[in-house]
Amino acid sequence: MVRTLLIAPFLVVPVAAALLWKHVLYNPDYGLFNGALTWVAARFGDDSPPQPDWVSEMPLLAVEASLIWQWTPFMMLILLAGLQSRPMDMIEAARIDGAGN
Repeated sequence: MVRTLLIAPFLVVPVAAALLWKHVLYNPDYGLFNGALTWVAARFGDDSPPQPDWVSEMPLLAVEASLIWQWTPFMMLILLAGLQSRPMDMIEAARIDGAGN
């Protein structure tokens, strides 16, 4: 289940991912990030928190976050392939030497 959830962003088409980030997450009126910011501010007693327009005020951060979200599963697959290709005799030798205790 965890592997499936970690690989899922890699399967999203880049255009769909860009639209998802722009409209669902970054929108200053109804976006998830501003909704979370409003919720946290309300917990601390602030009735009018700032509602930044993430794309126009912080474009580099917005693009970096969406690209990291999209390409992290690729790095995870490379790491997983490397870990699964270890020979079993090395794993057994490490267990005998006390690794993992």
